[in-house]
Amino acid sequence: MKKGSRSDLKKMGPLKLAALNGLTLSRMPLHDETKDEPERASNDERCKTLEQRMEQGMVFTEYDQVPKKRGNGECSIALLPESSERNRFQDVLPYDDTRVELVPTKENNTGYIN
Repeated sequence: MKKGSRSDLKKMGPLKLAALNGLTLSRMPLHDETKDEPERASNDERCKTLEQRMEQGMVFTEYDQVPKKRGNGECSIALLPESSERNRFQDVLPYDDTRVELVPTKENNTGYIN
């Protein structure tokens, strides 16, 4: 991105600025900021693409390519013996730096929940 004045960046809007820095949305925006964006594919087009990829066996290949875990993420609190009963799934654990922390109690001295 070219260096510009702060006022240029403010005029750009947060979504466009994020996109220029390689960030993407994880959910749809609440208000319409799609003025400069090209028109999105219709549901029929998406279904057709999905059907084609299913016929080619690409859906599962693409799914397998999605990283299942962060390389540098630690789950040490989730792996403690006293935390195991609070894990709904043994293969889906929260990272220490992003987990929800409860107020520790006698029954739950780490404040762990999953």
